[in-house]
Amino acid sequence: MKNVYREYLEEDLWLIKENEWVSSYQNIRETQLALGNGYLGTRGVLEEIPPDCIPGTYIAGVYDRAMARVAYIVNLPNPFYFRCAVNGEKLDLTSMTFTKHQRILNLHKGLLVRHTEFKNVAGHRFEY
Repeated sequence: MKNVYREYLEEDLWLIKENEWVSSYQNIRETQLALGNGYLGTRGVLEEIPPDCIPGTYIAGVYDRAMARVAYIVNLPNPFYFRCAVNGEKLDLTSMTFTKHQRILNLHKGLLVRHTEFKNVAGHRFEY
């Protein structure tokens, strides 16, 4: 299972890599790892939606002009929010220790891949 996405990660010139998670870079990484197809776009937020992140889902042509001279693109509800837990303990970069973290965006194939290894207080490791 470890090498499932290997074929998508071989075109190095098309890849944007995040090799560690740094809280202060979170909003920058969300922008850099955004995905879109010309109609629908979404920011590259982590699935567990950590504090201070800015989820964003946008559809081309959907604007808000209420009481404004300039139309603003509407930030639609975020469709990505996963609550992953093991024995009641939430897998989350901000509340749990992690030993590895990597996200890779393949611009050629339009695929964002993530691999994170969490470690709990008891020393058990969980791969996501």
